[in-house]
Amino acid sequence: MHKITTLSEFQEIINSPGIHIIKVSADWCGPCRVLKSNIEALDESIKQLFVEANVDEIEEKLTDALNIRNIPIVIVFKDGKEVKRFVGLRTTKEILDIIDIIDLENGNSI
Repeated sequence: MHKITTLSEFQEIINSPGIHIIKVSADWCGPCRVLKSNIEALDESIKQLFVEANVDEIEEKLTDALNIRNIPIVIVFKDGKEVKRFVGLRTTKEILDIIDIIDLENGNSI
């Protein structure tokens, strides 16, 4: 997973076409570690959609811009617009289902 630490890195990524998934977590957070391992279990083509941000390493402007209050949080962007967010631990299947729903709504397949 590519790591970001600044608001400008975030904007550069989400402003490119396609689906981008930002996972915001922390090393000290148990559910965050499990979520990371669930994401790592995904197919390589799906894992490439994910970008990671550690709340202890990112600029405060980024957490403010994303309105982050709890972790872990996963925010899905499609063509620069937020289309889904979920807070808390999700299984690998739940993550795949969320991505499939978003992509199917737009008439695409991953």
